[in-house]
Amino acid sequence: MASFHNKFFDFAKLAIWGDAPSGEEGTRQPQLVFGLRDGNPRITVYTGVTGPSGVIAFPSDYPTMVGVLQLLKDVIRSKPGEEKYAITSVGTVYENNKPTKEKKVLATLHIGKSKEGLVYFSVIAENKPKIVFTVKPSPFHQFIDGSKNPVPDSVISERIAMGLADMILNLISQALVQYSVESYETGARKQLEIKSTAHSNSTPGAGGNLPKT
Repeated sequence: MASFHNKFFDFAKLAIWGDAPSGEEGTRQPQLVFGLRDGNPRITVYTGVTGPSGVIAFPSDYPTMVGVLQLLKDVIRSKPGEEKYAITSVGTVYENNKPTKEKKVLATLHIGKSKEGLVYFSVIAENKPKIVFTVKPSPFHQFIDGSKNPVPDSVISERIAMGLADMILNLISQALVQYSVESYETGARKQLEIKSTAHSNSTPGAGGNLPKT
């Protein structure tokens, strides 16, 4: 059974939670989640507003997502308030269910570090709630150093953000391999056998256009 083909797949346990809305009916605590759509990496923000209008998607491809996570690491290493980046995700405009040559910005991802030294994410889309997701210690846990003093939130923010970057890189690497395997198992891609006349490093089916080794 395919896990990724033609399916949404969120790494839900890696959610970054936003601040809970204050007394608004029909809203929930917002969260930012890394995941996949048909095998492609994406970031999804559930703003807390019920219905499709409360969801913001930042579609990506693998090279772009890897670049985003490497920029995140640059932000983590930077001084407070020093570095921030904005990455846009652009899609095709459809008319009458047919693609046009026109493009539009689907969402813009912002990553940076506040003046207080806290790493943050925000995914902005037109006519959608604007929410900043700050990477910070859980309200249910406290970090204490060897002198029995609380570790500053800025230090924990950096450590958590770096761990998230490494973990997500590992997860999407595994997902890429699994999706490739499923592509052949489901028949979405046809696996070619190496012809007996082909040699190492030659193009599949080309009949061996490299010298014998």
